[in-house]
Amino acid sequence: MNCVTCVKIGKKYPSIYVNKLYNAVRRYTDIDFICFTDDPSGIDPEVIVYDMQPLVKDPSKWRDPKRASIGIQSWWPAWNKLELFGREELDKYDKKVFFDLDVIIQGDITPILDFETNFAVSPCKWKSPDWVKRTYTDERPVFAFNTDSIVWRDTKFIYEQYIQNWQKHVRKYRGIDPYLNQNHFSDLEYLPDVFYSYREGSEPEHFWDGGEIPHLKFMPEYSVCMFHQEPEIHQLNPDHILYKIWNGNPA
Repeated sequence: MNCVTCVKIGKKYPSIYVNKLYNAVRRYTDIDFICFTDDPSGIDPEVIVYDMQPLVKDPSKWRDPKRASIGIQSWWPAWNKLELFGREELDKYDKKVFFDLDVIIQGDITPILDFETNFAVSPCKWKSPDWVKRTYTDERPVFAFNTDSIVWRDTKFIYEQYIQNWQKHVRKYRGIDPYLNQNHFSDLEYLPDVFYSYREGSEPEHFWDGGEIPHLKFMPEYSVCMFHQEPEIHQLNPDHILYKIWNGNPA
């Protein structure tokens, strides 16, 4: 038995994001859909909901610029994704599939649902080696992945390592992607190449060799469109094809 999961912590994304993701997943599978959240109000009653609370007492300081200015990172809701690896509610499922709320499922996700792995994350081909070296300057393997989508079976060891000293980790790393890269790079695989970024396209800039880079464009050959920072999905023009797909009405 498998399941699909998501996390909604804080007020950045309202319940409509959970419901849109649920409806999109339902077009391809009827397996259990689970949301871990600190606020279940407005979530579709067909979604299985479990309580999950932030590890910090003052959410207003999730991204404190003063901390960043002195080289200290801060906790933010994405760190709760690592807690999924230790949740007992998921123990009964053989395989767990996670999607971030800020993605649009625009095509067949069967390659993700059927992917056999113990731990895999979504590839980000637009993160070229040059981009990685420019963004992460310490010594570690070059990586081009993110955790907008995760498939796993038994990764409790990752959660156990993290939670033992989570304050240290969230101060050191700029999110769970560099944390996983530094501590668990050898444990992960890449999911099939069915993802692209609305902001960044599908390949590093040098791939296009002077041609037009497909930034901020719909790419129908992919199954999942990832949104990063601005714009948010709900900020798209209602006539935009991706906004229509998000609302279940691509026609």
